[in-house]
Amino acid sequence: MTTPQQITARKVCHLLDQVARTLQFYTDSGRNGIDCSREALTMATQWDRPGCLAPDPGTAVRQGCDQCPLASAGPSPVHGRGPSLARLMVVSDSPLGAGDPFSGNEGELFTRILLAMKLAPDRVFVTAMVRCPVPENAKPAPRALVACRAFLEEEIRKVKPTVIWVMGETAAQALLGADDPLDHLRGRFHDYQNIPVMPTWHPRDILSDPSLKRPVWDDVQQIMKFL
Repeated sequence: MTTPQQITARKVCHLLDQVARTLQFYTDSGRNGIDCSREALTMATQWDRPGCLAPDPGTAVRQGCDQCPLASAGPSPVHGRGPSLARLMVVSDSPLGAGDPFSGNEGELFTRILLAMKLAPDRVFVTAMVRCPVPENAKPAPRALVACRAFLEEEIRKVKPTVIWVMGETAAQALLGADDPLDHLRGRFHDYQNIPVMPTWHPRDILSDPSLKRPVWDDVQQIMKFL
């Protein structure tokens, strides 16, 4: 039987978790102090209620999106795709116009890499740091990365990946809260909520510079040890 004291303790733990996420949000957005503006407080009320992850995304209330520069009246922000539980989660920076982080030549290269890892693409959970297409495929703004973070955190809790493979400098820096360039981050695992994270180059980087194939494959081989 749950006692009143246990109920109170759980509420306190939940509140502390929200405070910790508040500070992490501010760190990721480059803020150095506590922001008590109306914008920040409004964003705080949306935490843990990512409307875009509701069972019916077509009718979901886009809670948290009103502060995002990518929000529009168009289609609902995209979900990650893949099995409900997956050992490998792949995180890109942002979805393309079709709502898929990897399409066209990038998608073909990504699929070839998965097959070389002896992984069926439908057994991998693929998602993105932001959930709406970025105009002209530019780098997502810090505000967009912050506004969408709760969606990714919810997916991580549900999917429970053994390892996370984050692709591209923008996504790696945003997920890890790091300022280091990707060539300093890649090649070794980092910790995110007790999950090993391997940053490496995005397929579009490889297509632009084929010399990156070798270092990416080195990173992939380290990921395979967890699978």
